[in-house]
Amino acid sequence: MWKKYRERAKLTQEQLAAIADIDYTNYQRIESGATIPQTNTFAKIVLALNLNNSEIKELLIYYSKINSKKGKVSIK
Repeated sequence: MWKKYRERAKLTQEQLAAIADIDYTNYQRIESGATIPQTNTFAKIVLALNLNNSEIKELLIYYSKINSKKGKVSIK
């Protein structure tokens, strides 16, 4: 999900991680789906990509579905 927004912004993973002030390898794991971002990391990426409300909602729905499959109720 994140990749389409990052590519639309014409950023590499390294550039986005730097702009969002998060660890590059952490962002790689988030983009690949290997991990779910913590709330503060989610917010940093959203702000770095300048996502609109509908895009944020799409991501929240995506993560809520993942969490419900894992028996969790909210984003980490």
